[in-house]
Amino acid sequence: MKKMLTALTIILFVPLITMKSDANRLKNQQPSQEVTGVVTSRGKSVLPKDAVISVRILDATTPKGPNSVIAQRTARIPHQLPIPFDLIVKGGSFNARHNYVLQAVITRKGRQIWRNAEVNPVLTNGSATEFVVLMTPVASRSGK
Repeated sequence: MKKMLTALTIILFVPLITMKSDANRLKNQQPSQEVTGVVTSRGKSVLPKDAVISVRILDATTPKGPNSVIAQRTARIPHQLPIPFDLIVKGGSFNARHNYVLQAVITRKGRQIWRNAEVNPVLTNGSATEFVVLMTPVASRSGK
């Protein structure tokens, strides 16, 4: 009889423990989110034909640590600014307790020539999901 009660207790409580751990996992997991916008600049800008644009979402939780990329789009620039973009961030690839930022850079031959002018928080803490990303030219070193 004692063995039967022990077995019954295990049968009843194991599913409760499993359900609780599943609920905690789902509570910390975010649904997929789409982040859209346009990359632009003030006034007219002429970009080289071989320029490449990258728009990415970085985990910026640790200010001095490396920022991990959780979503990214990179492509040759099809035309001059403005350039629309969209990123899909899969649920489970980001943590609701972390801080994320949207970063845009334009490079040519591996060197950054434009970057976003402002920090754009995204995904968590009530952040926006649609952006106008204002770009500024990167000052060239030693006149090159």
